[in-house]
Amino acid sequence: MATAWELKSIPDPVIIRDLQNQLQIDPVLATLLVQRNIHTFDEAQRYFRPKLTELHDPFLMKDMEKAVIRFNHAIERGEKIVIYGDYDVDGTTAVSLFLNAARRYYPNIDFYIPDRFSEGYGVNSNAIDQIYEEGASLLFTLDCGIKSVGEIALAKKLGMDVIICDHHEPGEITPDAIILNPKQKDCPYPYKELSGCGVTFKFLQGVFVANSWNSQELIENLDLLTLSIAADIVPVTGENRIFCFYGMEQINQKKSTVIDLMFRQANKNYPVQLSDIVFSIAPRINAAGRIQHAAQIVELFTSDDLYEIEQKVQQINELNKERRFLDQQITFEAIQEMLSDTGQQFSNVVYNDTWSKGVIGIVASRLVEKNNRPSIVFTKSNGVLTGSGRSIPQINLYDILSKCEEHVVQFGGHAFACGLTIEEERLELFKQSFDSALEFVFQAQDCSPRIEIDLEIDFDNIYAATDPGQGRLPKFIRILQQMEPFGPENMRPVFVTRNVFISDYRILKGEHYKFDFQQKGKPIRIEGIAFNFNEKFNEIEEAKPVDIVYSIGINRWNEKENLQLEIKDLRNTTIY
Repeated sequence: MATAWELKSIPDPVIIRDLQNQLQIDPVLATLLVQRNIHTFDEAQRYFRPKLTELHDPFLMKDMEKAVIRFNHAIERGEKIVIYGDYDVDGTTAVSLFLNAARRYYPNIDFYIPDRFSEGYGVNSNAIDQIYEEGASLLFTLDCGIKSVGEIALAKKLGMDVIICDHHEPGEITPDAIILNPKQKDCPYPYKELSGCGVTFKFLQGVFVANSWNSQELIENLDLLTLSIAADIVPVTGENRIFCFYGMEQINQKKSTVIDLMFRQANKNYPVQLSDIVFSIAPRINAAGRIQHAAQIVELFTSDDLYEIEQKVQQINELNKERRFLDQQITFEAIQEMLSDTGQQFSNVVYNDTWSKGVIGIVASRLVEKNNRPSIVFTKSNGVLTGSGRSIPQINLYDILSKCEEHVVQFGGHAFACGLTIEEERLELFKQSFDSALEFVFQAQDCSPRIEIDLEIDFDNIYAATDPGQGRLPKFIRILQQMEPFGPENMRPVFVTRNVFISDYRILKGEHYKFDFQQKGKPIRIEGIAFNFNEKFNEIEEAKPVDIVYSIGINRWNEKENLQLEIKDLRNTTIY
């Protein structure tokens, strides 16, 4: 399926020129900033040099004062507190951050992570009973709980108070609890895109302020919060950008032994970027819950025993290898089932009762990559079908599932990723309903795969401001690096350059391509790398110029840094 190239519109040239003059930068960089709604020197300063003092007052969040007061009452009375977290990266980092920050002031805090296989996502009644029997009177739910109306009612009936720290979309009916969730319709908190760990941080920020505790002890955990932001694919804007800016600083200073060891296992060189967390660290953390139990992640991030840390990191690396094997095996089977089902025109819904519940979300992502349709992968668990869904950028999966609610026991999630449970006998009805709901969306808009391109540039735009004779990266690239951390709504800039000749190339591992590019009529030669590119490369006519779509990366090898284009797509030039 051909990928459409979608070039962003150029903002008002007057605004671009004004910002260019204020910052003394070239027009390409000024345009990139204006595209990100940065129009003034002060806005640019906040973007490039975010400050922790710019974080919002936590007490702007609805119910924050109630939550802090109830927590402090528990401390005064010596109550047992239990924090209940989801088993993914966001949930386990939220629990770890809570324990690391609060236990030094009040040690009577325990945690509970549900088993992915026997308990599933969210708060469950058996866990509530167990937590109550073990003496807890105050329960926190982190990165979950906003839709657990019945389970929270049970906790209240047993005499426990509940504080929910969640960031998922609330339903029409919310639990009878103290709720911290900026997505509540009547919550005045100005930033709505926090991760579950981010909401937890804001609660703890409120506690530290109210109790005059040492705030630096909370800030020391921003590396954990950064893991959650990267893994949960929330926007890297506003407060999340501030968190990530300082969290990545901590990670690159190797403040966390655990994170450093994980990067070493992944053979990553420093400095690392937010994308390295997404592709190298998050899968390792998730592997614990996908293969065994996610509680060991919390034990790892809250341990100060170096031997224990080294052993657990090695164990998790082995679990990640097992996860990869299952991923490959089940993906192959799911693709075969997808190809054999001709009844679904707008979706992929596949089911096999032997598939591991721990990797069906990853497999759903693979199906989306395969044919650009929203995909749900089901397996059987505890007598019902448990599914994990992924979507494409143009379609809000949560909204689509809302239209199929009559066939669903429960569901939750975000625009691009959801989890759900259905009865086995309703599978075919669900598939029909899901496909019909998507048909309307596909007919109303173009849902073909696309690459959004920031700007068209020439190679001499990249090198125009190079400091002569210093052997450094071009100034253009050094400023681009300062736009990090990159992530949703602040993505790494994507460029298109036309009339480029491939002066040389070589194939790596049978499917990756290393290129030397030279633009027609220009002396500059630049290296490029393209991954899994056989199909694309076979479509072009050699010896003819191409247009290339790319982002700009840095290849670090033997303590040297070289500019490298990361190729996303290419096609033969049509206008010479």
